[in-house]
Amino acid sequence: MVIKRDCFVCLTTTANKVCPRCQCYAHSKCWGKYLKKFTEVNTYLYQETIVIEFPFYGKCPQCNETIKNIKPCTRSDTKFSRKTIMYRQVRNFLEAAELAQNNDERVTIFANIFSILGHYKNLLKEEDIFNIAVKRKLRFLYKTYGWKSANMYHYKLYGEQIL
Repeated sequence: MVIKRDCFVCLTTTANKVCPRCQCYAHSKCWGKYLKKFTEVNTYLYQETIVIEFPFYGKCPQCNETIKNIKPCTRSDTKFSRKTIMYRQVRNFLEAAELAQNNDERVTIFANIFSILGHYKNLLKEEDIFNIAVKRKLRFLYKTYGWKSANMYHYKLYGEQIL
């Protein structure tokens, strides 16, 4: 016989027991919403180190029991962390470009920057001001210095060639 109780979130009947200790029941969707609120992913910056912390357990809302089968850490949970990593990597390469001794070193550094941005291109598209700056820099490098690779990176990031 299937036992049914009221979901602690929406108060409609469900057979999905979420706590092994008490009589806490919730629909899968309701339980996911609850966990999303109480199991946030945190990002900490320590000098040149980024630590991403995500919980391995949640707490029962009724008896405070530790519940170990929580939602997995998703890409949307780590979005801020990934953006932070992208900005830090680009910043470090820009600092290196300022210290470069010759144009060959700068070209290598810019190739690294645009490769990083290619890796994070979905995040890049969400950042309007940064996105505009990247487009302008690629056009500048292509038109002013004749750097042919700028056209390739522009195509890789934006799906179009520099006009």
